[in-house]
Amino acid sequence: MDSSEPWYLTVVRTDGVLFLRPEKSWRPIVSLSLVETGHTHETTLGCDGQNPNMKNPLVLQDADHETNLDIKIWHKSATKKQRRKRHLVASAYVVLGELLKRQGRPNSDVVLNLKCPPPQKRSPALSSSRQANTATLIVRIRAPLPEAPSESSPSTLVSWPNSEAENLSEGAFSGASDIDHLPQDPREVLNEFGTGVIRRRRRKEKLKPYYLDSCEDDEGSYSESSCPPTPPYQQDYLSYSYDADADTTFDSSVFPIIEGMDDQCMPNILPQYAGEPSKAEEESQLSLVESFVDLFAPYREMSHPECEFNKVLARLLTEWYAIGASLLATAALNAAVFGYSSPSLIDIDSLALRSVVVGGIASGIGLVADVWFLVFYSGADVVKFQRRALDVYNTYLFFCLTCRLPTLCLFVSVCCLLAFLVAIAWRAWSTAVLVMCCAAGVLLTLQYLVYGCHRIVNFVVWIAWRAGHAVRGVFVRPTANAAVPVANTAAPRSYVA
Repeated sequence: MDSSEPWYLTVVRTDGVLFLRPEKSWRPIVSLSLVETGHTHETTLGCDGQNPNMKNPLVLQDADHETNLDIKIWHKSATKKQRRKRHLVASAYVVLGELLKRQGRPNSDVVLNLKCPPPQKRSPALSSSRQANTATLIVRIRAPLPEAPSESSPSTLVSWPNSEAENLSEGAFSGASDIDHLPQDPREVLNEFGTGVIRRRRRKEKLKPYYLDSCEDDEGSYSESSCPPTPPYQQDYLSYSYDADADTTFDSSVFPIIEGMDDQCMPNILPQYAGEPSKAEEESQLSLVESFVDLFAPYREMSHPECEFNKVLARLLTEWYAIGASLLATAALNAAVFGYSSPSLIDIDSLALRSVVVGGIASGIGLVADVWFLVFYSGADVVKFQRRALDVYNTYLFFCLTCRLPTLCLFVSVCCLLAFLVAIAWRAWSTAVLVMCCAAGVLLTLQYLVYGCHRIVNFVVWIAWRAGHAVRGVFVRPTANAAVPVANTAAPRSYVA
């Protein structure tokens, strides 16, 4: 093996190297130093520990089996400062020969156990005991190929006759001494073992363009002497004649038929993955209760295996903060109505009073539920939120059923406040209340009203068309003078020859 040829080392990925908290991403820097030569190579891995540049391995010059390799993994801060200090995360010390022996097969992965130094600070770094047994580095090593012999065997240059091949097979491989004294020139080999006839390799013929009637002109131009002799094993093979009249039957015990053999030999070009399930298939997988909960809560999104819980938590926290402020305002308004509800100021009847009572209760319940969700989930991370949202049945059904409770309470409180205001204003000006309420209702349900009117008009037009068609069929009758087609009963003419 030539020591001048380089070695190639590819860093595949790292596993278990936990320098920072899991929610903080960082890119490990792997440095490899050759102790004897002092050469240093570096590569930067991705945030997930994978090497994005696996097609470009590290080239180790002036290396051999006894070369010691010092591997270190560094962490570098991602700030914009010019001088950023590196922190040693893990290290390993191996020999290239031992690394190649551990690899076994070419292009296979080698797992190196890394040693992690004790942390200098307790805050961001993890203790070395947690990752001492799990920090590994996966690499691939490729050694230079051994030198191939410069001179080839003479048997590949000459085609031997039957007798000469037998003599050569008996004498050439009888011992190591005979192999060492074999002549290197094919002409000498033939003169020694054969009849002295020198066989030359056929000169490669030049390609000629094809033209019409070239086969007839060149049919007799070739002779048997211009063709190379047929080897003996091909003569025996070509001398076999197939008997078409022989009775040949297929025996399934000798040639068993294996199901799926065609798919293994020629795999299907169509993709096996059919894509994501359609919306109808997803809805069919949910039960009736789950489909009802999914109408107002993110149940299907949270039940999906690839759900992004951080987005769900951020959306729910924003909703709870906004709903809490609105519930606080409605509760203050209901409390003010209770405090200033003397008959001298406002004449409150039984409907208005009951509306205020129901709205105040809904506001109070919504505030309690909203504060409970904020206390329980506002300080939780993604993993803690996912764990706390699970119910006793290991599903998210009950969480989705209760997470919109503050919004429901706000809806009930606002409806009760509207009923209270309508009941108070009805005594003062009933016409204005009726007109404004009808206008608001029409605007909110305008699309359904237009759709209903459109369907009614289409139904009336269809009824009129069917009635007109029926009337026209009753009064319009065929006339008596209408021509009736008569069949041609005349005999065919006869022609006399």
